[in-house]
Amino acid sequence: MKTPLSSEIETWISIGDAIEIYQRVVYPVARISALKRCGDLLGCWIEPIAILITEPDNAYAVSLTKEEIKLDQLLAMAPSLNEIVGRA
Repeated sequence: MKTPLSSEIETWISIGDAIEIYQRVVYPVARISALKRCGDLLGCWIEPIAILITEPDNAYAVSLTKEEIKLDQLLAMAPSLNEIVGRA
């Protein structure tokens, strides 16, 4: 009897390149998921989740999903953003 090959989904948060607009800097934030089986990549998908916007005296998150997202929630999901915001 053959045993089914196990598949796994690996998910992580990725921050895109900064886009500078006058005194604002915009960072796209996405959830990346990859479906793997026996070490082989079978497929992947990208889900934009938020945009981080920094200004000289302010930083805030804008949700790209139906769910509201606060800056603290985004920083918890993607700790590397703490450096950008200055809350390390």
